[in-house]
Amino acid sequence: MANCSIPGQLCDDRALKPSGSVLEVCYFEIDNPNIETVLRLDLFCFTNRSTRVVQNRFSQNMLKTTKVKDHFDKMAPAYDHLSDRFPWRWLRQREAQTILSLLGNIVGKEILEFGCGTGYYSKLLLDAGADQLWVVDLSQAMLDQLSAPRITKICGDVSSVELSRLFPVSVSAGLFEFVEDCPKVLGNIAKHTDVDGSIVILYPLKGFLGSLYRWTHKLNGLEIRVFTVREFQALAEDAGLQIVETQKCGLFSAVSTFRRLA
Repeated sequence: MANCSIPGQLCDDRALKPSGSVLEVCYFEIDNPNIETVLRLDLFCFTNRSTRVVQNRFSQNMLKTTKVKDHFDKMAPAYDHLSDRFPWRWLRQREAQTILSLLGNIVGKEILEFGCGTGYYSKLLLDAGADQLWVVDLSQAMLDQLSAPRITKICGDVSSVELSRLFPVSVSAGLFEFVEDCPKVLGNIAKHTDVDGSIVILYPLKGFLGSLYRWTHKLNGLEIRVFTVREFQALAEDAGLQIVETQKCGLFSAVSTFRRLA
């Protein structure tokens, strides 16, 4: 059995059977996906070529999400120690300075952070005066490494998590290189941000050093994404966001601020 995206509800064999449309089954969102679930869904997605294309993309995204989660679950106990070594410590410090600069005054504000990991940026946001943080990450093992006051931790998929509230500020740093469906995640960030709120996102840039960054992850079995500023802007616009300002930082990263279009 597999956990449904609906909290507290389980998918059994009957729930996975098509109801009127095989295509509808292919769009099921399942937390904690596993290969068995994907193979079972395969059985229903064979009626026509277009359905197979949707299902194949669905399966690939599910397997990539599982791979990313497994990687960070494994890395969690040593993650802070490894990130504190050169050059990652130097890079993080430069990136953090840019993020805090673009955030401006956050004293007394509640902030949503997508892809918090072990909480490096979470702690910086609290130190900068944030009143309360809500942080989301796919890896419970990474969240378990985060221990700080005034933080609500949520283990979930950033593309589909539902918190039923809005925030004046949303932040994401070091997430989007691991995301397959960027517009969907950007759209979910937008959905949780006030109409007049601020969204600040750190992402890696294409180039020689960006290629080296991809290579370091490929050694660990992960295929990540890098972007141009224009490419990321287009993805944000697809999700209903407008870019306000961008600053390059570190060696291969950029930080952009966004606002909702509506």
